[in-house]
Amino acid sequence: MSLIDEIQQREYELWSSAGGRVAFGIDALSATHRLLQRNAAELSDELASITGPRKMEEWQSARKFDIKQVWGDREPEEFHEEVVRLIHNFLASVKTLVDHTRNLVRDLWGKDSDFERGAYAEAVKRYLTLIPPTS
Repeated sequence: MSLIDEIQQREYELWSSAGGRVAFGIDALSATHRLLQRNAAELSDELASITGPRKMEEWQSARKFDIKQVWGDREPEEFHEEVVRLIHNFLASVKTLVDHTRNLVRDLWGKDSDFERGAYAEAVKRYLTLIPPTS
């Protein structure tokens, strides 16, 4: 066996091990989280372009409302389509992160495990529920 073949074999064994599967799953989850952060920042920046404090001051100081102050050189439809695209990307990345997290939990602990029904379910309820819990 050549050195390259042996390195590849060892890499395969490492990534096939329980620890390797955990590391691979966490790496994939981290990449998904970074994508979510980027999508959130892009959406926030786009919305801030018309709703940020500076824009509000400009609108309030204008004697007469001019749609060009809101949209700039863009047509309203173009802005609308971009916002819809960015919202779609953001929501898709949220759903992807939720799915990847669930899949990692099930890969590590098993489907319907005590962990999934207990601590994981509580964390999902705490972080992904729109209605805050009453104490």
